[in-house]
Amino acid sequence: MAENRDLHMLSVGGAEEHQSKQLSWWAGALLLAFILHNWEEVVGNEARMSVVSGDGPLGHLREMYRTDRFILAVAVLTIVVFAALLPITLRRTRGAERWALLATGALIANAMTHIGQAIAVRTSNPGLISAVVLVLPIAVAVAVLVERESDRTRSRTVRLLLTGAIGSIPAIIGALALSAVIFR
Repeated sequence: MAENRDLHMLSVGGAEEHQSKQLSWWAGALLLAFILHNWEEVVGNEARMSVVSGDGPLGHLREMYRTDRFILAVAVLTIVVFAALLPITLRRTRGAERWALLATGALIANAMTHIGQAIAVRTSNPGLISAVVLVLPIAVAVAVLVERESDRTRSRTVRLLLTGAIGSIPAIIGALALSAVIFR
């Protein structure tokens, strides 16, 4: 009887270790997907800005998304996402799940923004392909795995994802503002 209990405990521990390795792998994949997504955006940035005239309501975007500024802003945001995902990638659990969900929520919001923009203007945009093919499905996988591995309720998980999504707005604006100060 004691042997069966010990065997059960060993198998449960093995399953938890497997899940933790799986989450670590998916979090690393999400970081790589975000880096590829950012590369797609940077490469397509000039094309995006070529359709925005200097006059009119969107004229300020040309200056705000100037390539040097955009590259710096993207680098800053990538470092922030890296810092948020690194603890769970290294399987450090204290608070790591919270940061992973916040970053994941921000990346889901970014992917949905690319999709919404493409629908609104009926054309592709830089970052759309990687958002749909890589970022969104991997981010959803990370969110599901974090919820499974933690003691969080679904509503707590959703709240953290939404907080990350909403928090991404001032983060993006802040990164663009910082880049505008550095590259005048």
